[in-house]
Amino acid sequence: MACACGGHSLFGGVGLATPLITVPAHTLDRGQFALSTGINYQNFHEFGISDFRRINARREHTHSLSSQMQVFMSAAYGVTDDIDIIVTYPFNATYGLLTTFQGITIDDGNSIGLGDMNLITKYRFLNLEESGFSAALLGGIKFPTGSTSETNEFGFALGADDQPGTGSYDPLFGLAVSKVFDTFNLDANVLYLLSTEGFQDVIAGDVLNFNLALSYAIKEDVCELGNCPSYREKFHSYLSKLFPSKVLGQDLAWSLFTEINGAWQEKTEFQGIKDDSHGGMIINWMNGLKLAINERFIWAMGVSFPMIQDLNGTQPDAGVALSSNISVVF
Repeated sequence: MACACGGHSLFGGVGLATPLITVPAHTLDRGQFALSTGINYQNFHEFGISDFRRINARREHTHSLSSQMQVFMSAAYGVTDDIDIIVTYPFNATYGLLTTFQGITIDDGNSIGLGDMNLITKYRFLNLEESGFSAALLGGIKFPTGSTSETNEFGFALGADDQPGTGSYDPLFGLAVSKVFDTFNLDANVLYLLSTEGFQDVIAGDVLNFNLALSYAIKEDVCELGNCPSYREKFHSYLSKLFPSKVLGQDLAWSLFTEINGAWQEKTEFQGIKDDSHGGMIINWMNGLKLAINERFIWAMGVSFPMIQDLNGTQPDAGVALSSNISVVF
């Protein structure tokens, strides 16, 4: 199956000038609670009949799929001003699964079901308010709550790497850093999942997520009567007119963000044998928009395009990806 991309980084920032996928070092206030729900969709350039003829002629073992979709629920709680507890629970769907083995193509259909739950602690150990720099440690575990009972049309169980869940307990650890500038926020994080043996005695493969994001909060118009002191203020003025600050009595706040989202996944392993047509690296470039209503409801939308793809063996290339979520902060 194609490289998992972003599957273990489901909790971006819940504030306004924060990214969608990248995890910032910022934490919630003590006692603050946030709920999020969202969707991630990745399209793939699935193999056609002529592709499978060439693959089967070489008697290669490979996988193909048309798309992946992940719908998730996430909850975050500020235990202290510097410690957050975050839980995410995904619903995974993979469409158009095809497998080739020994010159034969097998149609495995779709794989749809609950995924594995992630429990993450974010500890902000550095918060330099004067310079606007902060850093946080990430640590947690992925629980085997996902479904491993999906079958194809003949009633045979799908491979472990095609199931919605992995059947394994996998530790997660990482680091997030953030820097607040005058008009921009810069965020970056790495998150590593250490894969252990799970369903069908398969090790799904370690996953490394790495992200970098730049966010810009659209501020009020600083120009008076069309007199702007600089091109910078003119740009701010144009954006403030394009994105209104109040509609139907509701206070609106907007931000723009751009992100580089990368994921590397190790090959799956069964009894010491690795699948050479699984895993690899994908790096996407995302651009998007965030909207906050009355500083409580936050909606975000982003579109990603693949920049770099270095997949192991023979796998379909990734296409356009869409991500969106809605958060409520209490």
